[in-house]
Amino acid sequence: MKAKFEKLELRVLYVEDEDVVRTTIYEMLKRRITEVYVASDGREGLEMYHKHDPEIVITDIRMPHMDGLEMIRNIKQSKPDIQIIITSAHSESEYFLSAIDIGVDKFVLKPVNNRELFALVSKVYEQLNLRQKAAEEAARRQVAERNLRESQEQLSALFENVVVGMGILDYDLRIIFSNQALAGMFDEEEYSVLSHSFNEYFPADSYAISRLRNLAGIYLEGIKPNFRSEEEIVLDNGKRFWAEISVSMILSSEKIINKFIVVINNVNDRVESQRERDLLYNSLIAELETAASVQSYFLPDWLCVEDKLLFSNNYTPSTNVGGDLFDLIKLKDGRYVVYIGDISGHGVQSALMMTAVKATIKMLVDNVSTHLHPSLIVNQLNLLLSRDVFQSNYLTLLLGVVDVNKKEFIYFNAGHPPIISYNKTSREVKIIESSGAIPIGWIADYEYDKEEEDILLLDDYTSYFFYTDGIFECENKEHEELGIRGIKEMLTRCTSDNSTVMLPYVLKQKIEEDGYDISSDDFTILSLNLRRDQNDKIRYYIINPMKDSSGDVGKHCEEFLKAKDVECLSFATELLVNEFLNKTLEHITEKGKESVIVIRLRVYDDHLEITFWDKGEDWVLPETVAEIDFDKDLDNEANCLYIINQLSDKMVRNRLVEVNETKFYLFYEREDRK
Repeated sequence: MKAKFEKLELRVLYVEDEDVVRTTIYEMLKRRITEVYVASDGREGLEMYHKHDPEIVITDIRMPHMDGLEMIRNIKQSKPDIQIIITSAHSESEYFLSAIDIGVDKFVLKPVNNRELFALVSKVYEQLNLRQKAAEEAARRQVAERNLRESQEQLSALFENVVVGMGILDYDLRIIFSNQALAGMFDEEEYSVLSHSFNEYFPADSYAISRLRNLAGIYLEGIKPNFRSEEEIVLDNGKRFWAEISVSMILSSEKIINKFIVVINNVNDRVESQRERDLLYNSLIAELETAASVQSYFLPDWLCVEDKLLFSNNYTPSTNVGGDLFDLIKLKDGRYVVYIGDISGHGVQSALMMTAVKATIKMLVDNVSTHLHPSLIVNQLNLLLSRDVFQSNYLTLLLGVVDVNKKEFIYFNAGHPPIISYNKTSREVKIIESSGAIPIGWIADYEYDKEEEDILLLDDYTSYFFYTDGIFECENKEHEELGIRGIKEMLTRCTSDNSTVMLPYVLKQKIEEDGYDISSDDFTILSLNLRRDQNDKIRYYIINPMKDSSGDVGKHCEEFLKAKDVECLSFATELLVNEFLNKTLEHITEKGKESVIVIRLRVYDDHLEITFWDKGEDWVLPETVAEIDFDKDLDNEANCLYIINQLSDKMVRNRLVEVNETKFYLFYEREDRK
């Protein structure tokens, strides 16, 4: 049975003076396109264009009343970028140059081949869709950038306008930053307080000063990252007031305490000051949540299914926002830029730098995509960031270009951890050492040499892992680091049941099960895989909970099985996919709606395996009809669970960190084996 054509959502105007040709082509187009309008000459075609505003115009050249070229000139006056296809005979070649002069570059020779014409229309349709998606993406990025800019301004205003005193102390307890409120408490001007030591305003037996002196310069190990005290402050002019003092520590890259953030609140009127603190706290939390939401716009979905590439990631910042960055950028020639980086530090500062760095990388990639060399990008990035962004920060980065046709990855490693490969067939794990160089930002005028680029030949059955130091630097209760060798050992314990795309989540789960704490640093791991499902009996479907229709996915699954000679399961699969997907969507929280749902169909000789991955809530799927509570569950929910149980011969459900993995097995007997 042939698969039914999906009509293109498109408005097409077809202009042709020959009745037989016009009728034949119109019938072909009408079967495959949602809206088709026809006209018999240029004058009528121009009227139809202004009436229906088509996206594509297909026209003959030589026609009565008004020829095709004149009609095109009139149309392009109102819409210069209109897509136009000209149908013409060889004898009309003298018109070609005129057509090209007015912006036409698509021609189909008469007699018109239906397949050739529709293929050209389909190509134009794809180009229009890409253009629309690019415009939507640009609009989304513009909104995200505006929100981020507003968040930065609001956060800066908060620190300057809050009524509590806020300051930063260096290693020797000198005040290196103060807002107006803190200076006012000490009866100083904002600029003059910077010349004083913090201990000048406290008595000799001050608990806060004693604690600060003991902490400065030590390694943060087994020490709480902040403390609070309440004591009296005495000024030289005799002014005295009780203050609540909150201190947080700032660490160097070696986790040495070298700065302190202090917040001082006058608690003489405790009730009023408590209210002000609550307002400040809620405002800061709201700003962090806004920053986290904005940051999510700059990161790809947890699983990206490209034409010949699978790219999955597991990203967990240590706080609301983090400094790890990564992306997959498709180039115009079909190659991909893949990178992962880690900005020193944590929290809001690193997160703001992360967005700036990602935007800079995107700009550099767009500017040199036709002759892109990883070393060139790294050099330009180092120059720009060292000059405009980084002061005491730096960036480790692994950036390269994937050529799926050549099956190679050309990359540059600037101080980042090495790639790890895992062959699912042989279960061999390798640490791939690279030439490498120093991190970006260490030396502003450092020259990264092209000779330090590395080439990695990609294999169809191998996963390639990129990660940040939050993985291998995590410690267990005995304060033992996992290490890169530890990651390698954990990968050897992965089984063939673990899906390639889920390996970042399987690895994270094994790390946590082995007792390692990953909360102290940003956690990021990416998996890069070549797709084999273009030739094998595997198919992936990606569903955006906010946009896509679940019913359409079921139809696609049905068509795939028919094309793979498994028509006996096509109806059952469509129904099961629709029912389970609807059930899954009921358990997707508002936050989870930002994450895609992934479905994979895999055809074996005697059974079909359907796998769902989603980031919704964990819920119990009854494995048998007897486990369904028809009295407790609502009628629709009970019926849904009953249908799922009846359609599936076997089901397995697991929770991998924050991802639900559900597998259904449907057995069948092939016609050629009966």
